[in-house]
Order: sequence, then C-alpha cells, then structure tokens
Amino acid sequence: MTYLNKRMAEKRTDERIELTGYTVKIIDNPLNLPLSVGDISLEGLRLTRVPSKIACKETPTAITLLGNRPSECYKLTIMPCWRKKNDFFWDVGFYIHRVPVSWKRFVRIKKMQVKKMRGTFWSL
Repeated sequence: MTYLNKRMAEKRTDERIELTGYTVKIIDNPLNLPLSVGDISLEGLRLTRVPSKIACKETPTAITLLGNRPSECYKLTIMPCWRKKNDFFWDVGFYIHRVPVSWKRFVRIKKMQVKKMRGTFWSL
C-alpha cells in the first residue's frame, strides 16, 4: 500500500461501511467508466478496480456517486489518500474535500442500517 497523504491516512477516526450496488462516475473523465465503491465513511471512500490512469492521479477529482434510486446521487470532490495494486487494477482510498451535509446524512443512515442488521443477526 502506498500512502499519498500520510497525515490524512493517520487522521481516520470513523469506521468504514461496506457499500454494494453503488458506482462512481468521474466527471472530467472522457472514458466515462463506472467505478465500484468498496466502502465509505463520513470523510472518505474506497474505490475498487480503478485503472492506473485514474489511480495515479494526485489532484482533486470531481465525481458523482450513483445509488439504486435517483435520490441517491452525490456530487463530491475527492483527493487520493492511498492506493494498493491488485492484479491489473488498483484499490484507492480517497478523502472527501468539503464534505456535504447530504453525504454525512447518507453515511449515518447506512451506519444505522448496518447496526440494525447486526442486531437482527445476533438476536436470531
């Protein structure tokens, strides 16, 4: 794993939440390839199977995170924090620049859903 911004990597205080069924589109990318989201937190996210051209970019990137419903659409500006090579692609951790309130609300809702699921699982 290569840390691009060690200070940001050490700063993480929030737990990650696995997220499935969501994709990210890079706004200024002419390839317009959808990327998979691995997990999210209040101030960041991890993208999986990222091509080298995108993974090696060390500047702010504007993205749109798309969910299963039209209301689940978030425009974010992200900066890479770390990257890890996996076969031909990369996993890249990003922090979110100026985290929108709507994103914080989304993450908190996802956290509650995960806690509820864990509670249901353990009560069986």
